[in-house]
Amino acid sequence: MHCYYWSQDDATGWRNLGDWLTAPILRTFGYTPLAPDPERPCLYACGSILHPLHYERSPASRLVVWGAGVGAIDPMPQTTQVKAVRGPITRDVLRLPLTTVLGDPALLAPLIPNIPASPTAGESLYVGHCSTTPVVPPGFDAAVTTGGQECDMLALLGRIKGAGFVGSESLHGMILAAAFGVPWAPVSVQGYDLEPISKWNDWFESCRLPTQKRFLFPHVHVARAWWNRNGRFIRLPDARRLKDSFPHEIGVP
Repeated sequence: MHCYYWSQDDATGWRNLGDWLTAPILRTFGYTPLAPDPERPCLYACGSILHPLHYERSPASRLVVWGAGVGAIDPMPQTTQVKAVRGPITRDVLRLPLTTVLGDPALLAPLIPNIPASPTAGESLYVGHCSTTPVVPPGFDAAVTTGGQECDMLALLGRIKGAGFVGSESLHGMILAAAFGVPWAPVSVQGYDLEPISKWNDWFESCRLPTQKRFLFPHVHVARAWWNRNGRFIRLPDARRLKDSFPHEIGVP
């Protein structure tokens, strides 16, 4: 299946967890990820890739959106077909129907085969942004980053799946923890704001959680208190509905 994801054509081999997830999820559905082709439809799945920059990088006969989120408020190409989007902020910014399927494809990560067991099961794990060097916040057992040449992505899935608690600055660190049933919280050692139209709040709203103005102070006690006060009431988007909306019709025979 022809698809586009961030850093797909990066000759340095740099990868980011959130975007890389498109590939193993496609394989789980039985398709080989292929580069965009001007003569074929192109799938947009994981990531904040609904942005003119990405449309320019992925020439295709038409775009098919399945779970991607907004990266800008610009309209999508007219030939775009929407199967699902990440959350209600993306839906509303793009003026899509209220009946649009919501959910990030990372919700289906438990279906990915061969995820290795974590060697440190039950740990309190801090998941940093792909652009940052891992720093272990107070009270956490370990820290990992979600990008780079050397990052073993399947092993990282195993660490998140086997964790006892996840504090994450990475959006997909949060989504994966939720998908695997691991308690989590939005934590950042950088401590920056979450603007109203943001990928994080798009996710929070899709889970019926209160939106956040800032990441939490990076201490495990603060993070666990947020989970007990807010996160444990999470209502995940319907993964079955998301799975059923997958565009099998654009698969390459």
